[in-house]
Amino acid sequence: MKIEDLIGKAKTSEVVQQFLNLFNTPYKISRFPDSYFYIFSEPSIEIKFTTSHYLECLFFHNTGNLFTDKYPIEFPFGLSLLDTRQAVEEKIGPPERESINNKHFDFWTSHPELGVSFTYTTSDKNNFQTTIKHICFFEPETELSRLWFLNKTKIHNYLQITSKTYSPHLISDLLQVEPSRFAEAGGGDFSEDEYTSEEHFWELCLSENQFLHLKAQLKNTLQFLLEKESILKPLQACCKLKLKIMYYSLHANSSKGNFSLEFLETVSRLGIEVDLDIQT
Repeated sequence: MKIEDLIGKAKTSEVVQQFLNLFNTPYKISRFPDSYFYIFSEPSIEIKFTTSHYLECLFFHNTGNLFTDKYPIEFPFGLSLLDTRQAVEEKIGPPERESINNKHFDFWTSHPELGVSFTYTTSDKNNFQTTIKHICFFEPETELSRLWFLNKTKIHNYLQITSKTYSPHLISDLLQVEPSRFAEAGGGDFSEDEYTSEEHFWELCLSENQFLHLKAQLKNTLQFLLEKESILKPLQACCKLKLKIMYYSLHANSSKGNFSLEFLETVSRLGIEVDLDIQT
């Protein structure tokens, strides 16, 4: 099992469920406005999920042994928790970002283009024999994702379908598209999710680029709804359709959201509830 295969996957996906099932120990949940963490004490790892329940990043704490020896997990780039800073930089090169010398805080480095950062057991930036305190793996930054620093907004659009009669596999067959995540009715404990386990759940992420402005994203969403209208319309009788828009914006940012008349008429005609979740 490779770390890079877990990042960005839904919590209910097969690969994430296999990963979670490796650890037969209780975990704690720590919640924040835009995310929540599964915290395992054994092994010493933290798993961060977005509030939309997709795995965002993984923190592995160094407890003096090789995590990859005990569990069938492969770190990228041949990295190991037992590497020194010198060994890390021999494997992946010098970091793009690093902290400044400060005797009160541990020194850290980051390779955003590779999706990995390190905190070391030293405050001295010139210490290359220091050991790793913890490693964090996340989605590598691209030219598009760096737009976050420019527009200060991030938007996710999801089409959600819940039903007591239509299974996720049947909905996928009808729409001819695989969901981003799904759950069978009564299929387990989904206490962090917004749906109940008494209903089938199907979700498709419609945001091809989460850093585009809202107008462009709604245009793509409208195109999908119009293409699938002949299938979605009959589903109104036995399914609940919802368009969930997660809008993240920094405090310093001023944003304006416009919904075209065609978009509003379409969601109304298809009986789609629109849930706009704005977080700053």
